[in-house]
Amino acid sequence: MPMLAAATSGGYQERLASISNPLVLYDWGDTNCYAGTGTTFSNLGTGGTTYDGDLIGGVSYSSDFGGIMTTDGNDDHIQVDNGIQLLRGGGTMMVWIRTHQNESRPFGTDSDNRVDRFCNFGGTDGVDRAETDQNCNDWFSATGANAKGSYTNQWYCALARCTGNTVTWIEMGQQQSGGSYNRDGCSGPVTNIMHANVTMRRFGERTNYDSHFDGDYGVMAWWNSALSFHECQEAFGAYRHRYGV
Repeated sequence: MPMLAAATSGGYQERLASISNPLVLYDWGDTNCYAGTGTTFSNLGTGGTTYDGDLIGGVSYSSDFGGIMTTDGNDDHIQVDNGIQLLRGGGTMMVWIRTHQNESRPFGTDSDNRVDRFCNFGGTDGVDRAETDQNCNDWFSATGANAKGSYTNQWYCALARCTGNTVTWIEMGQQQSGGSYNRDGCSGPVTNIMHANVTMRRFGERTNYDSHFDGDYGVMAWWNSALSFHECQEAFGAYRHRYGV
């Protein structure tokens, strides 16, 4: 499939237009997404203004790597106007990320000052789990997610591909080992399905847990369909040279 290239303020950038047109696409170096100054940003995907948002607490922009956003692990976060769902029956998410510390939890959604759901992308652990409801490992725990070693201060790409209520991690273009799924509330026997869709709205926000996200966000995208493994590899390949991997 041919890639559509676009020249923007961030330089010569690849786009994902040929891969099933994502519902949500944030490319911080594209002036249609972020003007380079200010505290608002726009969704480039087919979901339109529903997934526009704000930069809160001092999130900083840099034109490095074609445009990135940095949060300090304290109170900075990127907030989307409405939660982005990763559908368990058929959905895909991609994130390019560079953590500055060993453990990081960059995605979350909260209510009543409680984090209800988050994904943990650890620097030394790789992509090791995504958690939902009551902060238990009841979505996915990948047994091979740290196979590529430490990611601290290095760019990496993670894709979560959901189909038939199960999820597969594709890390740096390679499918990782399988894992287990636990029931809501950390109790009950292990099951083989996701408990629910995973909704994410805030990125980099400070939490009350042992890890915060101190690091950089590159391109992020969500699809309301399960991309094929080949399409996931294409999505990774579209940006890998931009991040030097």
